[in-house]
Amino acid sequence: MRIKVEFYEALRVLTQRHEWLAEVPEKCTAREVFVLAQTTFPALASYCPQPIVMAGLDHVPMDHTLREGETLSFLPAAALQE
Repeated sequence: MRIKVEFYEALRVLTQRHEWLAEVPEKCTAREVFVLAQTTFPALASYCPQPIVMAGLDHVPMDHTLREGETLSFLPAAALQE
């Protein structure tokens, strides 16, 4: 299935893009998408803290199972402190 992934702040700098259309298997989790993103964008592999994950406008855990057409956003962990 295809989902839209958005990167914010430091993660956007590491990937050098704001959006990415990812092809992922059915029942894929946000964690699996982040691992795929780290493989696709090697600079992202240097990011150690667990990112904040949003599905649409909702904060979700890394084990959130994605749905077709869903937009997944990754924000740096420091964003919670601002």
